[in-house]
Amino acid sequence: MGNAVPRCPSSCSDFGVFVGIDHYRDARINDLAWSGSDARALHALVQNGTHALDRVTHLFIDANATKLAILKVVGEDIARLAEEDDFVLLFFAGHGSPETCSRGCIRDGSSCFWTAF
Repeated sequence: MGNAVPRCPSSCSDFGVFVGIDHYRDARINDLAWSGSDARALHALVQNGTHALDRVTHLFIDANATKLAILKVVGEDIARLAEEDDFVLLFFAGHGSPETCSRGCIRDGSSCFWTAF
């Protein structure tokens, strides 16, 4: 958790990004009850599993789950560290919005579904 990018051990092959948002900055978005706890629980399961030293994980809960923070970890940090045969797990619990992107997303007409903090 946090902004520091963990150094990947030489045998690293697993990466995880866990996002759970119960409370959004925008008051028009209804709160959820279990998103944060779901993300924490899955993160703990992965962290405490076998070969835990072979993993680099990031946990984003509520206000820490900003679009910028998530995109930085996925699009820069993991993209730089992960190799061809590595495993990357992205877990998101929160609201979604099936809107076609006009700004801030890949400009290929794809849909954006995650609603960040």
